[in-house]
Amino acid sequence: MLGDPIQKPAGRGGAEGVGGAAHGGEQGDLGQSPGLGGTGHLETLTTGQMLLLSIGTSGGVAAQMAVLAVTSRRTGFRLRLHADPRGIGVRSIAAFAGWTIASAAAAQVVFIVSTRLASQAGQGS
Repeated sequence: MLGDPIQKPAGRGGAEGVGGAAHGGEQGDLGQSPGLGGTGHLETLTTGQMLLLSIGTSGGVAAQMAVLAVTSRRTGFRLRLHADPRGIGVRSIAAFAGWTIASAAAAQVVFIVSTRLASQAGQGS
């Protein structure tokens, strides 16, 4: 629950609470999260914690947008939408976007292949 006090595991605290094997914890053990006492596992979040996380994240994005909008207005920047795309380099933008999409797709293929190879390798020594 949101109002529950944060309890640290016995024998662990400070930087040790975020540990892997090097910090005295089990491999992949995140320990107690700072703040609301979460466990580091998304599945164990309560509805209230999930709501707080989503509202806080959305509020942070809105605050950043507001700051950028105000400062860009003060500097004289005006966002103008043009219905006519001629003269803004659509071909060069499209060519660059094509290479960017191809690069991202290649990175995804590499990620999928390496993940499958790693999962089939079994336990390490």
